[in-house]
Amino acid sequence: MTDVEMSLGDTVPADDGLSRDVTDPAALTPEGFNLEAWIAGARPQRRATTIYGRPDLLADLDVLAERLTVARAAEDTAGAARLVADMRQIREQLAQSALDVVVEASSEHTRRMLRESLGITDGAEVTEEQTIGFIAAHIVAPAGMDAAMVARLAEVTPQQVAKIAAAVRTCNESAPSVPAPFSPASSTAPRRRG
Repeated sequence: MTDVEMSLGDTVPADDGLSRDVTDPAALTPEGFNLEAWIAGARPQRRATTIYGRPDLLADLDVLAERLTVARAAEDTAGAARLVADMRQIREQLAQSALDVVVEASSEHTRRMLRESLGITDGAEVTEEQTIGFIAAHIVAPAGMDAAMVARLAEVTPQQVAKIAAAVRTCNESAPSVPAPFSPASSTAPRRRG
């Protein structure tokens, strides 16, 4: 099986017992650390993005947000409360249409073979079909999301395919980093003033 025939999401089985068991406390000590096991347990970077089946609902939210601004300016608390309730309902519909798409990085060698299999050559213009094939080859979840499905999505909402493409690009071109979830810059909690 060549690299191109193997799905980017296929896992390589640990065949020699070198996979690192991070649940073993000894593996986390300098004395217990096994570099061979760590390397054998290494996996390609994955990134995820959320796309929506109903991005049309964003227009409804825009309209309601405008009306809410007017209702609050007029001190219409009952009207504002109804608008907020409507907005929550629409946001729930939007959330229910969410789909998390996970992509996996590939080596330069694998990407070169993939480009060749798609007929992408240096200096030639890349077609939309080739681009979609390249993107789809990196998708590992949801299972079964192939180039035909990505092409159908691109017909309806190309911006969301662009989000998936950005995740592929980030995955293949950026070194992995772990954000500090509680730092002020990455926190989604409202900031309090002193």
